[in-house]
Amino acid sequence: MISDMKKFPKTGKVFKIPDVNKLGNYLVCVANDKLAGKALAVANLPEVFSPYAKHCYRMINQDNDELLFCYDQNSTFNRNINLGNDPQMEIIDGNINLSTSNGDACMENNQTSNWKLHLKIGCDDSFKKGFMTLVAFWKSGNCTIEAIARSREACYLPQMKSKGHHNVKCIDHQIYDQEIVQKEFIDLAE
Repeated sequence: MISDMKKFPKTGKVFKIPDVNKLGNYLVCVANDKLAGKALAVANLPEVFSPYAKHCYRMINQDNDELLFCYDQNSTFNRNINLGNDPQMEIIDGNINLSTSNGDACMENNQTSNWKLHLKIGCDDSFKKGFMTLVAFWKSGNCTIEAIARSREACYLPQMKSKGHHNVKCIDHQIYDQEIVQKEFIDLAE
């Protein structure tokens, strides 16, 4: 939410939503399909995710399991199980799917396999650039960790423009109404 009318977009569809912080109040919002950052013409995933180099993201789930996801280093499960690195990335159903396959050895269906991580990264343009959050993770089978994350960088991919992801800015209706009344008063005075 913004508090300065100068930062409120001048183009886009205006709509109202209830303000969950103030009962009976509402916010005036504008949505447009122009992303706050520069959309890429070509989906170059390594370039898009370069801000995550040398960064790790940690989450503990309700079962007290711990996932440490590192973009360009070994990711780990419960601090001692290597999930591998050198992720392979592809875009499927509007998400960036990241998979590792060269983790520690484990047994899956009575066969030797390797631990791996499957991470779906979705678009959330409310985050600042270079920030990612893990939303959830769980163990799938004996050797796979499935996880969901959100990042702003995922919004920069051309595929996201057609998925209904919009840059939305909201302001308290009293600030909006005051600005509109002042503008109408100035227009009448001229």
